[in-house]
Amino acid sequence: MEAENTSDHVPVIATIKRKLIRKSNKPKSVIVRTKWEKCNLQKYQLTISDGVEKILQASNKNIEEDITSIEKVMHNACNEAIPNYNKSIRTKSTGKSLWNKNISEASKITKEKHALWKNGGALKDKNNPLKSQLTTAKRLLRKAHRQAYASQREKLANQIMTESSSDNKLFHKLLRTQRDNQMAETNEDILHMWTDYFYELSNPDYKQDFDYEKYELSTLQNTIIEKIEKGKAKIEPIREEEIHDAVKRLKNGKSSDIDGISAEHYKNAETELLPLILHILNTVTKQLDIPQMLKGGIITPVLKKNKDRQNPANYRGKTVTKIFTKILQSVLKSRIDIKIHQIQNQLQRGFTEAIPMIFAAFLASEAIIQFSEDDQEVLLLTLDAEKAFDKLEHEILFNKVYHYGIDGDMWILLRNMYREMSIRIKWDDLVSDKISVNQGIQQGAKLSTSLYKCYNNAILDSVTESGLGCHMGTIGIATPTCADDILVLANSECELQGIMEILQVFVLGLRKQQGLLIDFEYSPDMNGNILKNESIRFCEMDMNNFSRVHEVVFYSGKPNFAFCKIPVRSNFNIHLWEQLLEDYHDKIVVEFLKYGWPLNYVKDTMPDPPTRRQNHLSQFSSFIDSYISKELDLGAIYGPFRKNPLCCHLTLSPLFTVPKGDSNRRVIVDCLHGNTLSINEGIPSDTFLNENFKLYYPRHEEFIALLLNHGRGCAIWKLDLSRAFRQLVFDPHYLHLQGYEWRGHIFIDNRLIFGMRSSPQACQRTTNAVSYMLWKSNIHTINYVDDFGGVSDNQNAEHDYNFVLELFQRFGLEVSKEKCLPPTKVLTFLGKEYNSIDMTVRIPETKLQETYELLQKFARKKTLHQTSVTTSYWQVGFYFRMCPKRKTFYFTHVTDITKIPFQSLSCSYHR
Repeated sequence: MEAENTSDHVPVIATIKRKLIRKSNKPKSVIVRTKWEKCNLQKYQLTISDGVEKILQASNKNIEEDITSIEKVMHNACNEAIPNYNKSIRTKSTGKSLWNKNISEASKITKEKHALWKNGGALKDKNNPLKSQLTTAKRLLRKAHRQAYASQREKLANQIMTESSSDNKLFHKLLRTQRDNQMAETNEDILHMWTDYFYELSNPDYKQDFDYEKYELSTLQNTIIEKIEKGKAKIEPIREEEIHDAVKRLKNGKSSDIDGISAEHYKNAETELLPLILHILNTVTKQLDIPQMLKGGIITPVLKKNKDRQNPANYRGKTVTKIFTKILQSVLKSRIDIKIHQIQNQLQRGFTEAIPMIFAAFLASEAIIQFSEDDQEVLLLTLDAEKAFDKLEHEILFNKVYHYGIDGDMWILLRNMYREMSIRIKWDDLVSDKISVNQGIQQGAKLSTSLYKCYNNAILDSVTESGLGCHMGTIGIATPTCADDILVLANSECELQGIMEILQVFVLGLRKQQGLLIDFEYSPDMNGNILKNESIRFCEMDMNNFSRVHEVVFYSGKPNFAFCKIPVRSNFNIHLWEQLLEDYHDKIVVEFLKYGWPLNYVKDTMPDPPTRRQNHLSQFSSFIDSYISKELDLGAIYGPFRKNPLCCHLTLSPLFTVPKGDSNRRVIVDCLHGNTLSINEGIPSDTFLNENFKLYYPRHEEFIALLLNHGRGCAIWKLDLSRAFRQLVFDPHYLHLQGYEWRGHIFIDNRLIFGMRSSPQACQRTTNAVSYMLWKSNIHTINYVDDFGGVSDNQNAEHDYNFVLELFQRFGLEVSKEKCLPPTKVLTFLGKEYNSIDMTVRIPETKLQETYELLQKFARKKTLHQTSVTTSYWQVGFYFRMCPKRKTFYFTHVTDITKIPFQSLSCSYHR
């Protein structure tokens, strides 16, 4: 009976052409590792000594030439002193295959059968039982290999088919993975893919997910910083003991650099090489830069433990730099670590010499034991910075390094070392072309750990200062940290959520600014509950996330400095302020500078909407346009917006302008608008943050006392802050009170504004703190809001004046140089003219003429605005308080003025 096909399927024959690429098994050349144990050290050192002497004699301080010359000398010395130095041998590549338990057992049996067959004479006769057993064992081994590969293909196919119906994103990802595997079948293709991968990793995407404005601002600031700092604090000459320690720290047995130099080349002739190394390093510290050859490196992708080898993100790029670069970086690291250790958070237990990383685990285990014994709940949260080293944009990073106190020529050298960096990728025995590097710090480089801690430290400080998380006694242990791995410990979900909010707000924009992503892995709490799983992007407060920052601080119900402690962006060197104001009676000023000045609005209800229009500003619109454009460029205003970007009602205040000089005008925000409640009416004048507070303004008698104390003929000088109010940032808690509308768009101010009751107090308290710091340096000044008047002995006057200018720059204070006056004998300060030669104080002729014209103007008028009378009352009184018989004159004229009737109080005026 013939076979019959009863299936309803139609058989199909397909012919598919497939190009099969066979992996090459050609031998390849390999350099044999140098056998230093066979080195004739005496001959090696003698050759090095002769070469160093010749290089030093011929050196013209060209760093690249000197390093190239000494490396040639090293290779020549090794050729003479070490047998078979740099010998090349040819090996056959065997490739890599799968391995599992079945393959392992089959391989073991095969080896045993092979040993028996060989011991039995190795007869190839088919009838030989030992030969038959060996053949069977080999077949079983090949079968185990085929089964392993088939199982892998089946697993991948099942995953693709399963995910095609449940997760389209993963389905296409798997298909791309399979497709990529087919494309990268040779080492050349794999190297090309690695090159593309590391190029994208080493260069920020300026078009997508990158804060270009932050980058531009940091670059501009760094350019200014370099001009200011160059030559100010020179790098001390490198010492021999520093080089000795750096060479000693080099590790033996490591891979050679791209030029074939290893640590042993330096270690085995340290004494002979010392003069040349010292010469080159001191040349570097003078030139403040290094040649391109020292900025490069070779990256080798290394698979992380127990990770999928098909995902490039699971590889760690280990950088092999030149050995001389390691010596240089080791010396610089030992110097900057002195400052970094001073600011390093105590919970950071990684990357720190003499501090074992196990201490971080010890804190966690002790906390769990303690709270378990006390029957308290403890929650654990682990955080890991993805690509922590690879996505730090250089300009932003070094801007932060500067504000941590690393300044002068050292900062310039460090920044230049990361300019125009390049890397090459190594895969198997192939090396790619150079790739430019504009972000990332090399894993494996000496300086990388110290630079990374400058970033990570701000996160730890933010959480520690909040007071949230677990405590052992009075010591906070909320965030034990080992390098870039952070463990969060909290006693309740509420506390844990609070810490998460701080982290989320503090670093929300960092993905855009520096490319860091924090992965949260939630662990079970003491009750076995698993917390919600989510990923949070770390940030630094900026224009992109101010609304989120405001939301968190606003709903905390407290000023930023009192709870959330989210640092605001400013130019102030906060660490320097903290250091110099440690014993200052009003040192909370530093907290306000760091976290924003509280507005001190105490009313439970929002201010009334504006009742006045801005139509009268049409003739001064150019001043408003110029002001808003300038403040936007400086980051002092957020906007423009079509609608309110905040989480609550936004108060929009009217804008006004008032004369400033002969031709300019000052923009004022009217904080007195509203029928029943204005912003200023919600700010008490006699209390601050619910405590009685009385602000003291210096008087001109105090400046006279300074003159008398220094004696006749002393030097007097003055300084004036530029944009004094606008240098101080407000607490983000109160952003909803600082809006205004212009040309159909909404803007939100983040600085002290003219017209708000809180602004003069904040500025005066800030300059009071500055005067105190100057007093500690034996420099005597009187400050009135943004004006500083100083008195010095003649021999110290120039030094004092220049010292204050320099100190202001270090503080981060911007000075109006056109309004500053260097030491002199006659000086107009706060409207009065002081003369140290004849020890007199008088009203300048121009001011007397203005006052006389003002009184005459009033005498001719029949009606006056109340504002005009109030302003003029104080203006006239300011000058006539200096007159011995001022009362009779003053009150006579004031009485005459007050007889003039007022206009209707409903007219527009500014108070």
